[in-house]
Amino acid sequence: MKINVSFNQAKAAFSQSLGYSSFEIIPNSSCIEMEVDQTLIYLEGEFYYYNNEGENVKINKNNANAVIKQALLDHSVSNISSVLEGVYCGVAVDKNKKTLYVFSDAFNRKNFFYTQDGDQITLSTSLNEVLNTQKSIKYDQNGLYSFLLLGYTPVKNTFYENVFRLGCDEIIKIDESGVSKISTSKIVDIQEYDKSKIDLYEKNLENAVLSRASDSNGNIVMNSGGWDSTTLVYLLTKNFDKKNVKSVVFEMILSDKQSFNVYEVDKVKRISKHFDIETETCTIDYSNKEMIDLWERNLDNLRNNHVYFWIHHLKLAEQVGSKTTSGSSIFSGEASDSIHNFGYSQFVSVNYDNMLLREYADKAKSYLYGPTFLKHLKNGKLHDDKVFQFFNAYYGKEKFSVPVNSDSIDLMNKYFQSFILSYQRVPFANWKSTTFVSDLMNTEFERFINENYFEDLSKQTTPENLYYNLLQIYKRIHFQSAQIQVAGVAFSKYNLTCKIPFMDLNMVDYMYRMPEDWGRGLELKTTKYPLRYLANERWSDMPLHILEEGGPHSYIAENDKKWTYAGGNWDIYCEILYSSVFKDYFKEMFAKVDIEKYFDADYFNTDFFKKVIKDYIDGVEDIANHALLFKLAVLFSIGLIER
Repeated sequence: MKINVSFNQAKAAFSQSLGYSSFEIIPNSSCIEMEVDQTLIYLEGEFYYYNNEGENVKINKNNANAVIKQALLDHSVSNISSVLEGVYCGVAVDKNKKTLYVFSDAFNRKNFFYTQDGDQITLSTSLNEVLNTQKSIKYDQNGLYSFLLLGYTPVKNTFYENVFRLGCDEIIKIDESGVSKISTSKIVDIQEYDKSKIDLYEKNLENAVLSRASDSNGNIVMNSGGWDSTTLVYLLTKNFDKKNVKSVVFEMILSDKQSFNVYEVDKVKRISKHFDIETETCTIDYSNKEMIDLWERNLDNLRNNHVYFWIHHLKLAEQVGSKTTSGSSIFSGEASDSIHNFGYSQFVSVNYDNMLLREYADKAKSYLYGPTFLKHLKNGKLHDDKVFQFFNAYYGKEKFSVPVNSDSIDLMNKYFQSFILSYQRVPFANWKSTTFVSDLMNTEFERFINENYFEDLSKQTTPENLYYNLLQIYKRIHFQSAQIQVAGVAFSKYNLTCKIPFMDLNMVDYMYRMPEDWGRGLELKTTKYPLRYLANERWSDMPLHILEEGGPHSYIAENDKKWTYAGGNWDIYCEILYSSVFKDYFKEMFAKVDIEKYFDADYFNTDFFKKVIKDYIDGVEDIANHALLFKLAVLFSIGLIER
């Protein structure tokens, strides 16, 4: 057996025989290397803190080696990701047991790709490095279908057959018996929370922010004018000189020169004025051909990191990153909705004009993935549940496939499928395509997603541990999404990273346990409780007069009936495809695409793909299929690696 492990931009090499095999570890100059109890450790990434029995020891450049070594002395490699917070991956070689372990942080924020060909095993943080070992490249049809459904693949998979990523809560173990996987997950039950848990939430959140903050090089918050990013600004200005904190906001200029998110930009500027900090605007002008040059400058980086997303963060990284000191902290409020209310906090669950009704509809959807509803489901009382009845009628019963006489595993598999795959995100809402894939593909993808991502959770889920298992789905699927990863990939070109404090060990552990009546159910607490409780009751400097004002929150789409948000059929992707400078760019690109080189005609309706693409090239505005078309445009303009 021959094992090769490499880190990006590697220079030096380390080789050793384990008796049954030889391995080569190729660290780069930023790797931390140490030996702990006859175990060689190689770590790459950044580290925020060590949770030492509830006390958080912040890690900085002066104490990093000592604190990490202490964590490794206190905990086995199989437990390290549950106490050492950061964005990292690592390799450990136990010389006594002649065993090699490959692991990552708790959220797999730093990818390890791998493949095995006979006795040759290759692992790398570089996708190119792994694919270079392949004699030929074949495309994984499940991975491609996942992209068309979600915009990304789940954590363990890629677009390439026999090329995988390290899974969440998973360690690859290699010894003389071969390659195996170790699961490090530990089920956590929901708890009853009293008022003291508000204090714990505040402590955890402040630690999540401050452990990621820069003491002297600057802290930049990607601000959307909402609760999450404004909370980050509040906590940073509370703890640092205001000259050390600034906001940056996207502004999207449409082809008719309207600002798409004019309300958002205005709010961010007023919030920044409230905190007396600087604001910078990052303008994405869809009539400017420079956007195409910007896109093309970043394609190699996106492709090699398996990130297929759009241009906004690329523009921000070039504008901000090129003039920002290495060591500065870039902050994003991503994942807050996910961990608090499982994404049901965007006021789009129902199309009411009244925002309070929209928020309660968000809570109603969250309730459908809560312990009370799960008890109804397991007791066979699904159709008696009034909230389920409402959404069943609201979306139309024809859009649901409710299992009949299913065993408990199949029932839970389908419950989880609709949670993450369906557009409606209501239990048993249909998610399978009937237009661009075959029945064979739908059947195969359902088997694939169940076996690899849901079935173990379906077997262990009870009303008492439901929130833990739902957040495992987020860790395995949504937290790996391109919209979360793209900022980090974009800023990596400038030796910067994007900090996401809501994706944090302590914060997510808190959310495993947080009960239904803390903003997740039909009680009258707000969504994103207890964050909004603190903002209203304790954080006296929060600009509530701006955050709670009526009217549109962000986009012109909120009160223009042309747009989907207000009930129309036009969205920002229609704008990009049919009205922006990318229109001719995509047409030229699509004219060169051989669909069947990537999509198997036994699984995909390739004739339908060809028609949609031909219509686009011919100038037809096919609004019904624009979401599919935009994903294909992103996929093929970034491109797949070929051999």
